[in-house]
Amino acid sequence: MKNSEKKYDVFISHASEDKDSFVRALAVELERYSIRVWYDEFTMKLGDSLSRSIDTGLRSCRYGVIVLSKHFLEKNWPDYEYRSLLSRQVNGENVILPLLYGISVDDVRAYSLYLADIKSLSVGKEDVANAAMAILKVVRPDVWERVKMEVVFKNAVAEAESAVVPMSQILQQTTRQSVLTHQQIIRAKAIYYGIGRHVGKSFPDYIFTYELDLVPEREIQSWEIMNACYLEIIDSYPSLSEREIKELFKALLLLSLGTIDWASISLSYELKGAIVRSWQENYYEF
Repeated sequence: MKNSEKKYDVFISHASEDKDSFVRALAVELERYSIRVWYDEFTMKLGDSLSRSIDTGLRSCRYGVIVLSKHFLEKNWPDYEYRSLLSRQVNGENVILPLLYGISVDDVRAYSLYLADIKSLSVGKEDVANAAMAILKVVRPDVWERVKMEVVFKNAVAEAESAVVPMSQILQQTTRQSVLTHQQIIRAKAIYYGIGRHVGKSFPDYIFTYELDLVPEREIQSWEIMNACYLEIIDSYPSLSEREIKELFKALLLLSLGTIDWASISLSYELKGAIVRSWQENYYEF
């Protein structure tokens, strides 16, 4: 199977003892950047064969991230996963991305001289974001460049003077830049049948608007916050008219953009206050 035909970008090989402290957070962080991750808690369903699912994941991944820890070195099952990835590595594919989680290169050398010779990254509990960026640079260098540019852009914006630009001069993206993961599609579906009904698009077109972004995760998160507020207000005020519901949508959209003028929102002071409280409770930094 060619790399371009692989179902997953990375397979995470790890010891179960390291899930809570590091691995689960790493998998979540990678998915934020639209990396397709084979991780047992994300991928396996009730009744699936463990060995068959892992074998499928190993065959279907472009890269294998190995979280090497003292627990990993003591286990038989992670060793099986490592040997499977190693068989691809020695056949000419550079697929193994080792993370040293709380151990040294000397510890790895005692386990495998070959593995110790592969460039690795030493990480701790607090290094999830750094590890994800290092993996992103190898697996999706295009996205890594985009994320780098976002940081540069934010710094430039913070120091720049604002100016009004006519809409006619703004170029709209029309080419798909990414593909949503299955988990992202499910989340987008929940949004679509909530606040997304006001967007006026078919579900495939709605998904396509996310895929115009190289990193759609932030846009999904933003709409999730809006949807949580929207559903909360609808539930708290079941007698809202269709006009009021449309105004609610308008208010939440403007809040997400940080440009709201409450005088332009045709709702009661009580509802405006409820929207603000709901936004404050549901909003979080990305």
